[in-house]
Amino acid sequence: MTLVYSLLALTLCSAAFGAKEVVLPHKETLDANGKFKIAWFVDDNDVLELQAVVETTGWIALGFSPNGGMPGSDIVMAWIDEDGTQHFSDRHATGNALPIEDSHSNVELLELSENEGVTTLRFRRHLNTCDKSGEDLTIEGTSRLIYAYHDEKPVNGVPAKHSATHRSVRSVNIAQYEPPQLAFPEAEEDVKHIDIRFEQAVTPAGERTRYWWRGFRLPEELRTNKVHIIGYDALIEGEEAEAHHLLLYICHKTLNDTELAYIGNSHSHNLGGLHACNFAQPVATWAVGGEAVLLGADYGFPLGGAETRETLLLELHLDVADEAEHTTSAGVRIYYTEKLRQHDAAIVVVGGNVDEFLVAPPGMVSDRVGYCTGACTQAGLPEDGVTIVASLLHMHTLGTRMRTQHVRADGTELEPIDSNDHYDFNLQQFLWLKEPRKLERGDSLITTCTYDATQRSTVTLGGESTSAEMCLHYFFVYPAPQASVCLSTGSSALVGDLLQREAFGGDVIGAEQELGDFLEGVSDYSKLDPALRAAEASGKALFTPICLSPGQQYLVNPGNLVTGVAISSPFVEEDVCALRPTTTTTTTTTTTTTTTTASTTTTAANATGSTSAADTTADASSTTTDSESESTGPSMEVDSASSLMIAATVLLVAGASLL
Repeated sequence: MTLVYSLLALTLCSAAFGAKEVVLPHKETLDANGKFKIAWFVDDNDVLELQAVVETTGWIALGFSPNGGMPGSDIVMAWIDEDGTQHFSDRHATGNALPIEDSHSNVELLELSENEGVTTLRFRRHLNTCDKSGEDLTIEGTSRLIYAYHDEKPVNGVPAKHSATHRSVRSVNIAQYEPPQLAFPEAEEDVKHIDIRFEQAVTPAGERTRYWWRGFRLPEELRTNKVHIIGYDALIEGEEAEAHHLLLYICHKTLNDTELAYIGNSHSHNLGGLHACNFAQPVATWAVGGEAVLLGADYGFPLGGAETRETLLLELHLDVADEAEHTTSAGVRIYYTEKLRQHDAAIVVVGGNVDEFLVAPPGMVSDRVGYCTGACTQAGLPEDGVTIVASLLHMHTLGTRMRTQHVRADGTELEPIDSNDHYDFNLQQFLWLKEPRKLERGDSLITTCTYDATQRSTVTLGGESTSAEMCLHYFFVYPAPQASVCLSTGSSALVGDLLQREAFGGDVIGAEQELGDFLEGVSDYSKLDPALRAAEASGKALFTPICLSPGQQYLVNPGNLVTGVAISSPFVEEDVCALRPTTTTTTTTTTTTTTTTASTTTTAANATGSTSAADTTADASSTTTDSESESTGPSMEVDSASSLMIAATVLLVAGASLL
């Protein structure tokens, strides 16, 4: 990974969108061999512009899938014939067969070219096309991108079937917005970095989940003068399979020499000040699938210049599948500047505390809720509140959906701060909000995590291991508030309420019985979720607030239990389709012929659909059932019957002017 984003500037000529230069700040390589690469940008109107660059001169296909499989996917397909005839179509898949052409296109072709063995496809579409036919997929949350390609050109208009190595699926956060800055400003020549990492630390065999800690003291020059962290990157080369997360915390209590020398298991009982650092004030947060982070130009995380900012705790969570001995040199590279930004920023975490109340019953899908209460924001935010600029959602492998609702002190619900209905544990990234959000004193947040435990036979509780669960939502905010942790958990009063609702068939908790043991012993978990929903809506004070400062002082008395957050005016999502002008393209196939030598190109001037002749051929599309396994990704099947449609399109439309 590299912190400085690679930029690709493209000059676009489009009658529909106007001529302009667009920078594609986001990029991904979809395959292990580096042959299928994409770059993209989402503008303020939620229009996606995407470019695919593929090392092939055959056909290529790229689709948005609801679950990583081919059925239900929204796909574009393109190729260029030997004679320069170019084919582009908007399609959808109903099975593992040739994708069917859409009845009308919601994709604008900007470029289709071939040069020196590489095919480039560039197109535009709305994230939500407002298509009522069911043929298009709305792009939201984490997208499962399916792709396929072939190295040979179609013969007589018939694309050959791809090989197993030329198709797969990749999770990508397509629906993300432009980062606050794309690279370090040239004027910031003072940007420096420091690596905080383990150095060939041996973690012994015997356990899969390993939490490793190391204390660290800043160099003298950083202890003396305050600097701003403006970015960071994870150092996990060679340990990608084992590294689950990295967290770097500032210790408000200066660590002593013994604590600074410690490198080892976080569960040691003699770590003193290191425990006081844990979970209090993170300044770098990385999890599976994360990327390098570069902050905006007007804020930074403060480091050094005070005793409360001169020692650090590095936490590494390893997931060693074979439980063998593992040597680690993982860590974090911190980029900083002595030119202080306008605002001190901070990372704040909200959601549900990691404990036994975060229970996922076996054999079912369930929701757990965590509250950041108005009492905590009242006590822990500055008078003018804070601005949230970025968001990272964190659950483990059972997590499927997550969102955080935002409720003003008067009960008015705003648009969710973040929501992902397609969460992927293997892709956890800080994403920039489309519009920065103001969090005010007295506001409350409701974080809901959905867990799918239908394939498990035993209960799952909150915990540190990958097989346990979490429900944590991290924000970048400025100015830095007094509160850095705003969570909730249950209470004995909540358990009593659940028992009164007969959720557990009259089971009782013994005086010496742990709550986790009680939950594991429940015989009918189908009663748990309804009982919890009723408790949350009861208006009773049943939940424990956890509101901590960076120094781990309670800002709100955890003994003062709180109710679930009441919403008097629910948020109503805006109907973007009702506001958008209606435009319809009656055909999906774009086919044109050009004469070139080294390269062949279709530009945005050729972006509109062809003629009504293509409508006639669309009905000739057919699908063939394919029993091909999807273990390595979706299959984009091409059958011989499709040649009727393709050949007809070539004969009827080839040579037609689309200018």
